[in-house]
Amino acid sequence: MEDRLHAANSMGFSSADHALLQSMDITQGGHLAYKRLDTEKVRRVREQDGDNGMSQSNLYGTLNFLLQHTIASSEALSRLWVDAFLCRVTAMARGTTRLIMGVEVFSEPETLVEQPRRVQLSGLLDYVIFLADEDVAGMVTTSSNLPEAIQQAKRRQMHGLFVAEAKGQEQPLSVHIPQVVSEMFICAKRMGSRYIRGALSNGREWIFVLLELNSDQKGGKYWRSDVPRKVKESYESDELAVGATVNESDVDVIVAILADWTTRCAENITDDDWFRLVS
Repeated sequence: MEDRLHAANSMGFSSADHALLQSMDITQGGHLAYKRLDTEKVRRVREQDGDNGMSQSNLYGTLNFLLQHTIASSEALSRLWVDAFLCRVTAMARGTTRLIMGVEVFSEPETLVEQPRRVQLSGLLDYVIFLADEDVAGMVTTSSNLPEAIQQAKRRQMHGLFVAEAKGQEQPLSVHIPQVVSEMFICAKRMGSRYIRGALSNGREWIFVLLELNSDQKGGKYWRSDVPRKVKESYESDELAVGATVNESDVDVIVAILADWTTRCAENITDDDWFRLVS
């Protein structure tokens, strides 16, 4: 009987809920409120080159194709949208640093709660993005799972890790906040980071999340953007709903935020950020 009481309760990431966050001593610190749009920063990001043809115009084309030729509902389709955004951001030139993206990276069981019953969480993380110096970035690309990638990152003093989770449009994105927060917590704890940034998206809507761990790496607080950032669409004919295209300005802003957040993935919010913290 005692062995059964102390046996670990193993859960997948998708099982995470607000009750789990409470048992982990993770609370919501408040919201991330959008500041006035920095149009100059958006312009610079829009015009920035991308490796291997991953330009902003190619991103528009990919999103327009998905908009015109697919049925927008499933998580699998949401991943195609998120793939396009994150590939564009990852490919952007950054001088002496490079972003390395992992897709469906396996995370081994991590104990998150000890009492009254031990709870372990494991599974696949949809996206993890490492920020690394150019001369050591290649070491992460050969890693087979998250612990190995993080071990390589820590050994070479890489700068941080960004986490993103893709979901379908069947439910409001906010339902999945506990999942992405728990994933971020595990990644930050393994990296030894006090702060970690992440995002939750169905491709057309994006929620941005900041997590601050307590100094003892047990528990913490998170902030989420107060409203999802959306990619709106327009049509050549409203009556026939044909010729759909994405609003390029909406795409530009999301790419600009992602570009900033992936390079500052282990930092707290600063004065020149896209958001301000609201309790």
